[in-house]
Amino acid sequence: SSEASSAFTLDRLLDHVDGDRMDILDTLIRVTLQEVDADLMHGILALRPWEHLVRTQLAAANGPGRLFSPLDIPEDF
Repeated sequence: SSEASSAFTLDRLLDHVDGDRMDILDTLIRVTLQEVDADLMHGILALRPWEHLVRTQLAAANGPGRLFSPLDIPEDF
């Protein structure tokens, strides 16, 4: 178990990141900010709660497979 965790390096993780999905996320963020006519500062402030949610859930991941699991978004989020 510890061997599996230590063998999964940051470089290996980044190799698994899907560039197309990151482009889609980037496009969704840009289009949404343009649609609601938000400036950069308001856009960043709107993304901060999402960033906190993602960071918290990623920090709780107990293995590489959990890094790619869907987010658990609370009802009242």
